[in-house]
Amino acid sequence: MNRLRALKAILTTGSFTAAGQLLGYSQSAISQMINSLESDVGFPLLYRTHGQVSLTPDGQKLLPLVEQLCNDWTTFRTAQLKSRAFSLQQSKSVLFLVFLHTGCRH
Repeated sequence: MNRLRALKAILTTGSFTAAGQLLGYSQSAISQMINSLESDVGFPLLYRTHGQVSLTPDGQKLLPLVEQLCNDWTTFRTAQLKSRAFSLQQSKSVLFLVFLHTGCRH
């Protein structure tokens, strides 16, 4: 997922360095992520020329899927965090009720 987020950040910011700053990675880490992603998909995703970055035709075809995966991941993580927060709140409520119940006996 980090590699896809790196690709989106590069396209948003226009550079590997700015993408790294946005995501909290070094420029070289972003470059390694993209190289690894390109290796896995089997084709170049980006043209890199004179400080300019743009999608290759294959990268353009893949972009809608990348965006959908990133959106789905964000939705999943948000739901997961909300579920954890709800579970934590329930646990606190149960512990509070147990405390009250046992405290009332003494």
